[in-house]
Amino acid sequence: MAVVEAGFNAGHSSFNFLTARRDVMVQSFDVGRHPYVRPMLSFLQTRFPGRLRIELGDSRHTVPRRLAGSARTCDLSLVDGGHDFHATLSDVRNLARASSRPHNVIVVDDVNSRRVRSAWKVAIRAGVVRQLFTCRFNASGRAFAVGVVV
Repeated sequence: MAVVEAGFNAGHSSFNFLTARRDVMVQSFDVGRHPYVRPMLSFLQTRFPGRLRIELGDSRHTVPRRLAGSARTCDLSLVDGGHDFHATLSDVRNLARASSRPHNVIVVDDVNSRRVRSAWKVAIRAGVVRQLFTCRFNASGRAFAVGVVV
């Protein structure tokens, strides 16, 4: 199973994916600004050899460059990177293109943010994705959306 995520940050999602199943491979994209990105990446790559790759840089550029001309290999996409409108919309569109089959699952975190939610709605209206549901956590107000690639 192949997972592609925009937004590695401290590696929480990657860790969850890698520990969930032994056949999971994660390709992550992260801007790499935070000091904890590289130590956590090193830890996870040591703990799960050959199962985690990361591309550092702005995902609006690194995702299309990495995926250009490659076969569609992504079974699950997670968008949790740049939280502005343009970065989110770019990540949704680019990760949708990486889908390995029709109706691939895509998760967008932080749709409680107006900018992220707006980008998600544009992707829905453009026919890139179809929303299945959203979930809001009452205590924190945080929310995520789950959809499928159209």
